[in-house]
Amino acid sequence: MLPALAVGLVASLVGSLFLLAGNVPFAQDACKRLEKTLVENVVGQEVATEQLIDAICPFLNRPETSEKPLVISVHGPPGVGKTLTHRLVAHALYGLDGSKESLGQIVRAGVIETVKFAGQLVEGVRGASIFLTEIKRRASYECPGKDCPGYKVVYGMDFLGDAEQEQVASFKRSILEHLQKHKEAILVIEEYDKLNCGSRAALRQLIQHPAAANVTMSRSIVFLESNLGTFSVNDMLNEVKGKKELISPEAVHTKLKDDIFSVWTMGKCEATVDTIKALNLVDYFLPFFPLGVEEIRKLIRLNLRQFAIEEGNEWGEVSWGAEVVEFLLSKIDFDNGYPVDGGKDVGIGLSRYVRRAIRKIDDDSRCIDKVHLTVDKKENTIVTQVSKGYTSRRCREKTGVATTHQDVQR
Repeated sequence: MLPALAVGLVASLVGSLFLLAGNVPFAQDACKRLEKTLVENVVGQEVATEQLIDAICPFLNRPETSEKPLVISVHGPPGVGKTLTHRLVAHALYGLDGSKESLGQIVRAGVIETVKFAGQLVEGVRGASIFLTEIKRRASYECPGKDCPGYKVVYGMDFLGDAEQEQVASFKRSILEHLQKHKEAILVIEEYDKLNCGSRAALRQLIQHPAAANVTMSRSIVFLESNLGTFSVNDMLNEVKGKKELISPEAVHTKLKDDIFSVWTMGKCEATVDTIKALNLVDYFLPFFPLGVEEIRKLIRLNLRQFAIEEGNEWGEVSWGAEVVEFLLSKIDFDNGYPVDGGKDVGIGLSRYVRRAIRKIDDDSRCIDKVHLTVDKKENTIVTQVSKGYTSRRCREKTGVATTHQDVQR
């Protein structure tokens, strides 16, 4: 009777703790974490990332005297880091890097301790061990997801009701339900320039007067994402011959704002003065530029390093030579010095050539401690050289052997 009662008690406590985890606030040292995260993971977008840091850090530290959220509009072609950037902002602000100040991690620690206590109550009951394993699995980071539940992405073209009234209601309901649950939210509206008149008006009213909708936005950040402005961004980059550091943040802010103004006034949704007021609610218009050859090369190296971290525990050390980077670079289509599909092809190339090479490693060769990637020029592909040993996780699980030996296999 006691084991069943204890497991039931734990289930109730864990449920309450995960419910609490739904209200994870921004971490106390989010500003320091934000700068580190963006600098290390976003390639070629310093004009945008530096302004993001300058905008978000003072916003997080300001007294709550204004009900207006921080509103940031980001513009540029697909595949250059817009979505990655606001996702990284969410990771940083919700503390997903091991900081003890993250409430989400405190809650998870509480869950583990609760289950350990229950395990003592039901010692010897196999179900307790299974339950603990499941909770530990759920304690891994998920963002978007339970670890940053305040982060929500809404697509401007998602709501395609037959009537505009239905579309506006769906759009507004989706946002309001989220903001009512999360006082420190990161809200992303993708393709916001394509919102119909009603949805646009609803968004403007919400940002301008959140209290009227019974929500608080004084600690929230709104990202407005759009491909509109790509031509302007490209033109400004060409004018300075690719030297992004010469581009004035104020000039690009004004140009992107003018681009949105032109499109919105053509729609004749409201009086011109109301369009101006709506655009003045946006604090920053930020450019995301096309990536050049050297930036794509840097992005490939960054992706390979991340891949090595992911696979390292499975196979041991993962390494590669410069020829692998150049091979992957050669598989990307460029037009006038810029990749046709931005950085998207970097991930495709990694899957097509690097992950495929890893998958081809003989299953019987799992007892290895090093994998080296190299290029087979004759076959025009990437192959692996492996050094056998017994230090990788796969081998320890398979054999339990602690000694090592070397044997190179192509």
